[in-house]
Amino acid sequence: MTKERIINTKFWDDPYITDLDPTEKLIYIYLLTNPLSNIAGIYELLIKRIASDTGIDKEMILKIFERFERDNKIYYKNNFVFVRNFIKHQRISNPKIKRGIENVFNALPLEIRDFCHSKWAIYGYPMDSLRIGNVYPIHSISQVKRREVKVREEKRREVKVKEPEIEPLPFTFLNFSSFTLPDLQKAITEAVEYYCNINLTASELTRLINIVTKTKQVKKETAWNYVVTELQNFSQYPEDKKNMKYLCAKIEGKINDQLTKLREIKTKKEKQERITENSEIAEKIDFSEIVKSLSV
Repeated sequence: MTKERIINTKFWDDPYITDLDPTEKLIYIYLLTNPLSNIAGIYELLIKRIASDTGIDKEMILKIFERFERDNKIYYKNNFVFVRNFIKHQRISNPKIKRGIENVFNALPLEIRDFCHSKWAIYGYPMDSLRIGNVYPIHSISQVKRREVKVREEKRREVKVKEPEIEPLPFTFLNFSSFTLPDLQKAITEAVEYYCNINLTASELTRLINIVTKTKQVKKETAWNYVVTELQNFSQYPEDKKNMKYLCAKIEGKINDQLTKLREIKTKKEKQERITENSEIAEKIDFSEIVKSLSV
């Protein structure tokens, strides 16, 4: 929707305007009349839009904003333009205009509202007649916000909620240095019942004990971690797989994968050692003597 913006002819006689160079004058009048401007003179506008509409490069636009801000005329904060004296030239006595300004102000982010208010308050701008949301005068919005924050902080200090302590999952860590076979039998039985809600048969218990204690080249603690991890995953198994036979097969598969990796590492290490050993032997051989012996 198009808007009409009336500029008083005295604009060009204003001492501040006459002191601006042509580029600054263009930006100033653009900020008053561009399509995104509103009745409150506070609106969101990207620098690239200004550059596109005016043909002025971005760096120059930012420098001009710096001057306008030093002179307390126009501010640019978080992509919002704030023309400080814009409302001064509106007919606030007109209820529709007054309501329109209030609606614009209510829609602004709180940070921008507080910023505008602070500038109005510093320069004694008469804003008492405007109300925010028809509840608070515009000059008191910052004080109200500060009081609300203070009340929340006081309540937060009064009610100190103790953070719950995160305990490790049961049976995750076992000390096998002092573990006996009955201890392991009890731990496996209780862990299976806890995670899977299953009563183990004697053969299933034996199989799990063998996985933990009789797997060569794998520490008992490592094997036990594989067991507990699969017990924790048991609830996610497909219904037809929720049994100890499948669980044990999964654990044994992971252990076998680990053993394969260990064998590969050992093979590579041995190969590297042989290469190093052969290199050292080759360095010790006196090939000059061999050549002499062949030439005789």
